[in-house]
Amino acid sequence: MLVQRSGALSQLKIARAFHALIKFREFLVKRKAICSLIFAVSIALTSCSIGPEIVPYQTKPDYDFAATTALAKDVLNALQPPSFPDNREYCGYIGLDPSGTLGATVATKGTHQGCLSDPPPVGWTLIASYHTHGGYSKKFAAEIPSREDLIADFNEGVNGYVSTPEGRFWYVEGALKQATLICGPGCLAQDPTHIPNPDIAPSYTLSELNKL
Repeated sequence: MLVQRSGALSQLKIARAFHALIKFREFLVKRKAICSLIFAVSIALTSCSIGPEIVPYQTKPDYDFAATTALAKDVLNALQPPSFPDNREYCGYIGLDPSGTLGATVATKGTHQGCLSDPPPVGWTLIASYHTHGGYSKKFAAEIPSREDLIADFNEGVNGYVSTPEGRFWYVEGALKQATLICGPGCLAQDPTHIPNPDIAPSYTLSELNKL
């Protein structure tokens, strides 16, 4: 009887061991599937991230700087007055249409904290972004391009133009992450309520803006 009991216990142990082996195998299969899913998701997220190596639109590195700057100045000067009352930014793009004609997209109305341009028309080749800095406010350093402005142009592979409440006109060289003042206060329309800020440098790099 003892032998029989011992045999029964051995069979029970074997059955339990076999059952555990099956469960462990199922765990490995599930683990492999989960790992594969995580890997696939990580690859997808990496491919969707916007970085300097991923340009969302076709851009034109060689262009007529003088003509582009003149157009940006006209566009921003026209957008200054509507930007002031509600302290809202207006933004858009400058580029070449499919026929090669230089033009600007219709301005998108943003908020006092920022502006996200509507996508350009299909077939456009982008050269630069443009946006106003809204109206005068003591809460914001609106007289210089922000670090976000420089990063956005860098990521999109374009240059940029920025207008301020005091009427300053800035050029952002996206690839260098640097902003240079084209012309000072009064160059563009001014917010009547602005208080002059003389402590503005003629240019800023991203690293310099990060320290402000």
